Amino acid sequence: MKSDITFKLYLMKRKMKKDGTIPIYLRITQNRKYRLLATGISIDEKYWNPDKSEIRKNHPRNKTLNTQLEQFVYDAKQALEALPVHERKAGAIKEVLKEKPTDENCFFEYANTFLDKLKVDKRYWEWKQTRVTLNKLKQYHPGYLNISDIDKPFLEGFKQYLINEIQNGNNTINKQFQRIGRITKSAIEAGIIANDPFLGFKRMPKEKSDKARLSIEQIEAIKALELKPGSWLDITRDAFLFSFYNAGIRFGDIARLKWMHIIDGRLKYNMAKTGTGKNIKLLAPALEIIDKYKLNKKSPNSFIFPILKPDDYSDEMYLKRQISSKNYIANKSLKKLAEMAGIQENISFHVSRHSFADYARTSGMNLYDISKALGHSDIQITQAYLKSFDETSLDSSMEALFSK
Repeated sequence: MKSDITFKLYLMKRKMKKDGTIPIYLRITQNRKYRLLATGISIDEKYWNPDKSEIRKNHPRNKTLNTQLEQFVYDAKQALEALPVHERKAGAIKEVLKEKPTDENCFFEYANTFLDKLKVDKRYWEWKQTRVTLNKLKQYHPGYLNISDIDKPFLEGFKQYLINEIQNGNNTINKQFQRIGRITKSAIEAGIIANDPFLGFKRMPKEKSDKARLSIEQIEAIKALELKPGSWLDITRDAFLFSFYNAGIRFGDIARLKWMHIIDGRLKYNMAKTGTGKNIKLLAPALEIIDKYKLNKKSPNSFIFPILKPDDYSDEMYLKRQISSKNYIANKSLKKLAEMAGIQENISFHVSRHSFADYARTSGMNLYDISKALGHSDIQITQAYLKSFDETSLDSSMEALFSK
């Protein structure tokens, strides 16, 4: 019996993505009514052949993507044949395709299970970063990806994509493979794949990262800015300076600080990243900042800085999502503050930590005290942390050598 249902692939132009690509949809039509199903593949409009409903040959991955599209249409037609005649409707086919059983051999489905475990374990930052990596991988390989297809040639192709198309730096690229490697290692431990796809795969050479930091003069320039009291710029400036004056407190910890953490003129709290305690004497510049916020002190449990709204933060994942959102806003505000202060350095909140470490080092503080102030568990971590600041010492030595 011939079906009156037709299948056609087309570009859904009204759903153009931010990167300018347009998603390809399958239109399932019956009696002039239709249902739409996303194929998971998006391309630039110039690569689409509307007459043949396929990706043109000048697309660098046209063969792979067209094969995936053909498979998608084939699955839809198979779903039609599997239905009883009286149930063969466009909507029913869509539901069958949407409810296909999970496939543990599908890399992205297994990756979603991996992400779920990260969420259960409250490892928010790793969960967030792994999602970013998976989105890049989906852009490179839209549609179905068998986990066994991830091998050395596949990884090499993805590496070239990150270099040429995404234009990521070496260290960022290595982070992407580090996260994929955690997923494939988990799959090996689960017995889903037997061999490590990373065997023989060469990662990018590590690039020396130059830790941006501000001089004490630049810190003072930001401090001297006249800002509207209570504005985000004002709050961000205060939080940034408070961090600097207290050995570079991380943004996540600044956002969590409560009045209960101030005891006998000292700041006592546990660092979220390591769980270890910090105990810092609050000096005059830091006390001057928090005096501005004493009116916000409803109880010892109130936040010192009005970065997070009063809320129930018993859900750790919810708290970390809120902190991440506020960190983004704070970093945008810092760039504005830097511009207002005539600072060309591209800064983020973490620069307060770099700036403290460099100022402490150039002011003669010994390595042990710097390590303790930063909350490092090992003095070797501090040595590596300060290593990228060495050119400052070299500059000073060279100037002293040739200025005689």
